[in-house]
Amino acid sequence: MIRRGRPQVIATENEFGGYGQPDHIKTHRVAAMAFFYADDVKRFPGGDAFRPSKLYYSAFPKSVGRQMAEAMKRAGVENRWGDDGEPPPFAVGDERVTTWLDVSPYIEIKIRAMQAHKTQIPPDSWFMKIRDVLGPAAWSREAYERVRSSVDTPLPEDDLFAGLR
Repeated sequence: MIRRGRPQVIATENEFGGYGQPDHIKTHRVAAMAFFYADDVKRFPGGDAFRPSKLYYSAFPKSVGRQMAEAMKRAGVENRWGDDGEPPPFAVGDERVTTWLDVSPYIEIKIRAMQAHKTQIPPDSWFMKIRDVLGPAAWSREAYERVRSSVDTPLPEDDLFAGLR
């Protein structure tokens, strides 16, 4: 698929699958492997060798989690940050976040997409209540960690395609 589509950028879940979801962990493994091996035609024959220019992992910064937990606590709403104040294992140090995307123009589409996954995110879950507490800003930014890049771009970035146009 990588060789056929020749994407410039691959963005995938982090090694924890976002929040530990097994299907997301598998997605991470497959996408990362595809990024690193799409140019190795000896190991994986078929098609012309190709490697995308950039690889990103989704990131959940510890500072964002703390802000959400504090807001949820003030609102008297359950949160899953951790009873002991420690971040969950999928949270990353803010220093790992290289890229922040403003997705506010797409917030309603994003919310509808999350709502469509009722088996993973029930409508009454604490996760969906974050928006009730924080308002639209709750889901208006996405954080990524740039893992590999064959082009130089200054950090932090606000565009996954920075340096490629």
